[in-house]
Amino acid sequence: MRNSDTNILSFGLLNNKVARRIFFLFVLCAIIPMTLMAYTSYRHSTKQLNRQAYGRLINETKSIGMAIIERLLLLETDLKMISEDRLGHSQANHQPYLQQLDDRFNGRLKRRFANLTILNSAMQPVDTLGTAKKIPKLGSSQEQHLMSGKTVLFQENREMGVNGLFLLRSSLTMKGERRRIIGEINPLYLWGVMEFISPSTGFLILDSKTKLLATSFTNDENLNDIFGLMNKNVADRHFDWHIDGVEHLASFWTIFMQPQFSTNWRIVLTQSKSQILAPLNAFVWSFQLVFGLSILVVLIISLRQIRNSLGPLNLLRDATKRIASRDFSQPVVIDTKDEFQALGEAFNDMSSKLNQHFVIMSQINRIGAALSLEKDNRHLLEIIVEGAKSITNADAGGVYLLTDGNRLKPSIMGFNSIQFATSRNEDMTIPLYDPPGTPNTSMVAAYSVNNDAIVNIPDVYEDGELDFYGDRELDQRVGYRSQSFLSIPMKNHDDEIIGVLQLINAKDKRTDKIIPFSKEDQNIIDSIASQAAVALTKTMLINDFKKLFDSLVQLIATAIDEKSRHTGEHCRRVPQLAMLLAKTVDEATEGIYKKIRFSSDELYELKTAALLHDCGKVATPTHIMDKATKLETLFDRVHLIETRFEIVVRDFNIKLLEELLNEQAGSGRAIYHDNHNKMHRFKECCADDILFIKNCNTGDSPMTKEMIARLDRITKKYNYTNRKGEKTPILTNDERYNLNTLLGTITESERHILNQHVVATSKMLESLSYPKSLRNVPLFAASHHERMDGKGYPKGLRGEDIPLQTRIIAIADIFESLTAKNRPYKKGKTVGEALQIMKRMKEIGQIDAQLFDLFLKEKVYLDYTRLN
Repeated sequence: MRNSDTNILSFGLLNNKVARRIFFLFVLCAIIPMTLMAYTSYRHSTKQLNRQAYGRLINETKSIGMAIIERLLLLETDLKMISEDRLGHSQANHQPYLQQLDDRFNGRLKRRFANLTILNSAMQPVDTLGTAKKIPKLGSSQEQHLMSGKTVLFQENREMGVNGLFLLRSSLTMKGERRRIIGEINPLYLWGVMEFISPSTGFLILDSKTKLLATSFTNDENLNDIFGLMNKNVADRHFDWHIDGVEHLASFWTIFMQPQFSTNWRIVLTQSKSQILAPLNAFVWSFQLVFGLSILVVLIISLRQIRNSLGPLNLLRDATKRIASRDFSQPVVIDTKDEFQALGEAFNDMSSKLNQHFVIMSQINRIGAALSLEKDNRHLLEIIVEGAKSITNADAGGVYLLTDGNRLKPSIMGFNSIQFATSRNEDMTIPLYDPPGTPNTSMVAAYSVNNDAIVNIPDVYEDGELDFYGDRELDQRVGYRSQSFLSIPMKNHDDEIIGVLQLINAKDKRTDKIIPFSKEDQNIIDSIASQAAVALTKTMLINDFKKLFDSLVQLIATAIDEKSRHTGEHCRRVPQLAMLLAKTVDEATEGIYKKIRFSSDELYELKTAALLHDCGKVATPTHIMDKATKLETLFDRVHLIETRFEIVVRDFNIKLLEELLNEQAGSGRAIYHDNHNKMHRFKECCADDILFIKNCNTGDSPMTKEMIARLDRITKKYNYTNRKGEKTPILTNDERYNLNTLLGTITESERHILNQHVVATSKMLESLSYPKSLRNVPLFAASHHERMDGKGYPKGLRGEDIPLQTRIIAIADIFESLTAKNRPYKKGKTVGEALQIMKRMKEIGQIDAQLFDLFLKEKVYLDYTRLN
């Protein structure tokens, strides 16, 4: 084998799958047909040899059987001759017959018979040749056969399993005496016919009772199954069997001697298959030699073919790996002047197109990603135009958006070869219709929108169908030369045109010559235009939704403001302070908040929650929400109590006057002065109690036990007559309950109603469907009365279970409430007083301590006060 073949074998065949596949394919293509041919030939030859062996064995069994019958007939003839001669001799001579035979006949008899015996009617031997034999007892059928003048053939079992064969014949003397002649057949004479069969052929001879008469086998154990096999294959007269583990073919034939000798024999000839198939050994040896030479030739041819094919395949494989890694810099060079060279050229063409495709797909992916993420419409339009220009290698491009006045407004225009700034004047807009109301066909963009069609023009100056003079005039105004145009309508999700994406002057990347836009360019830009329209629509819808949501929030704020102006102002100021504090958290560079950063969506979500944190107060009764005194409902009921006191004073005065009228005139002056003094003291007492009630009504000071007891005494002390003439306590139970409020003006039941505004806020906000960026608004807004110690409401959240945004709103809510100057029910605190109160709240665990510390440290409250 040459060195090149060795290299292929050691490197290509062992390391390259294609080489191994080619090699094994060549080898298999040689092995399989040859193996099938050899197998078919061997199988056919085997069948032929087996068939011939069966035929030969069958013929030999017939031949041997006929030879045995022939010899038995000759033996019978000898007995007949002896019998007939004996009868004649008996009449002429009384000497023993067998001793008087001539030497020739006597010698023949001795070769054919081991002994001869003539028996008289008493079955006594009267003449013998050799050792006399006693005739055995015959069966009835044998006796009948013998008496009919025929010869009986029978056997005698002897020691060592050897059987003796006898012929018996009966005859009458001249005197009418019945005599019998019996002759023991010489086995050498009878079985001598077996000398004519081949040495490799074995034999067995069986009698009618399947007893063994003669065999060439020495081991009787091999004969155990032969009788059953013959019975199973009577029709075929042949079978397969094993002798000492060697497979043999056997054939048998029945020697029909029943009419002649009163018995039938069966002869079996057998031969080993190895002897039968011996002629195939030369074929097998020849086939192995041819097979080996063929494989050697195939190996040489396959290795040469691998050497011729593996080089180009390796080049293509390496190039494919480079393409997989997006390396298109090296083309494949194959110079084989065959299909491999054509494959290499096709591969290079594919590589070039894949390179262009990857570049375009990469640009499309970048554009698609930018379109999905960008929220600024102008920047979005810039991405669309620059991406489309880059993909098509266009010199200019722009996006026209459709206005409400049926005009196309150039939002973005870009030219590579000239400096051009988009004008926002009406001169740059393109009307869709001329003044008479006819569609504008003078400009490509307007034509594309009016006809809802993609316009791809190789040269706008030489277009034979339409005269786009408007674009030519625009060229003159901006100092440009337009040629090829690609204008594609941009449609939203409702299939409505919202604008036009227009590209101008595609350029050949190699020559920089202006060329028409290709069909592929048109399809790609059409796809980009669709994406761009969806992106623009999305940002418009998002902005519209945001405006709608802001309007809804403002609507709720307006409703609160109309119901309670100071509550409305509170709802507007809390977001200011909350956003200032959130900004401070976002800008923290140390402490626990240094890793906290709020996105724009999260800040908007926080601001919205702060705006709506008290929206539930629209359901809170105004007299509770704005309750300035303890007795205030729709009005301050302390005035009713004052009126009642006036009635009490009046009644007391009337009583004194009645007493004065009933006294005698002489003593009337003294009573008058006494009653006047009583009246004066009673008024002072009433005024003092009224003042006390008014002081209790303000809620400025906590109610003590003594104050509560005094209210009870006042209730019992004063009675007034109502309109029914009934005596009634000066204070009703409800008024006394309100006045007994320990701190502030709100009773426990009213405070519960007031606190329900948080639940109302939660219900109101949770009833709305929010985008993902605002899904936490209900939680943040409805949890601003939760406390860090878990004693807040409505859920009793504790510590870190309260969202950070909620804790920010809570601090803003408390500070604004404490410092507000417009509350009807309390005076506003100074900043210092408010901070002191909030410090105490921090110490007892009501507000977030670290968040409040940041509020103090960064002086967020000062930024807030500057705004208000």
